[in-house]
Amino acid sequence: MTVERAVYAFAGFMVLLSVALTHLVHPGFVWLTVFVGANLFQFAFSGFCPAALLFRRLGLKSERETAFVRARRRTRQYVEHPDRAQRRIFPKSASAAVGR
Repeated sequence: MTVERAVYAFAGFMVLLSVALTHLVHPGFVWLTVFVGANLFQFAFSGFCPAALLFRRLGLKSERETAFVRARRRTRQYVEHPDRAQRRIFPKSASAAVGR
């Protein structure tokens, strides 16, 4: 799970929790929903979110970091094993026609 997905999941959970608390405990819990919504709104423009800082400290990586790692793995795989890369690119019938 990435930081961005964790922030979305946490925000969704907090909204559902605050709605349940508003219905079951006290109507004042509606302000928790307002706070979560306002925080998501400012996060869309500023990129700052306290929950994202917490998730980063817990060791989650961002979408950008995971995409970079995946791209490096793919590149390293093709560089270290060029014969495997050829097999993936060409189906059996095409490689048989070429004489491989």
